[in-house]
Amino acid sequence: MNVADYVSILSTAAQRLAAIARQRGELEVEATKLRQFIMATINMLPDADREEFLRGFRDIEQLTAEKERGLKETILNVLRTAHPKWLTAAQVRDRLKASGFDFTGYVSEPLASVSTTLRRLKDEEVESAESEGVTAYRFNKKRFSDIARERAMGRLKDMK
Repeated sequence: MNVADYVSILSTAAQRLAAIARQRGELEVEATKLRQFIMATINMLPDADREEFLRGFRDIEQLTAEKERGLKETILNVLRTAHPKWLTAAQVRDRLKASGFDFTGYVSEPLASVSTTLRRLKDEEVESAESEGVTAYRFNKKRFSDIARERAMGRLKDMK
């Protein structure tokens, strides 16, 4: 292959990635609208039917929240264990797979789920840096310790 082939391949891949990012955003907006619609419609049902649909809706929301929380906590644990080493999303995914993390319930590919979760982590949880066009992450041990100390001191002040 020559350079022009690589440029063409990368251009196509970048366009596809941008399209997927737009689709993900659109899906999140649609999911939010559906949640609002479902809750508004449930409230119009007779009491007997309302409870059944509320239970089903709560079950779906709980499974979604548990899945997101489970992946987030597992990713944080991987980064905490690897500290001070920087890891890319692919390296985090590989470590999750090696540890036996179950990705079968996820709609998107494991790398997409890991990448999305990493991007959503807060600055006090992780640090990020870019090297050669690839973002790498590591557990923000110092910031995490500072926050924990501040929270503990705040609780101690409240107890006085």
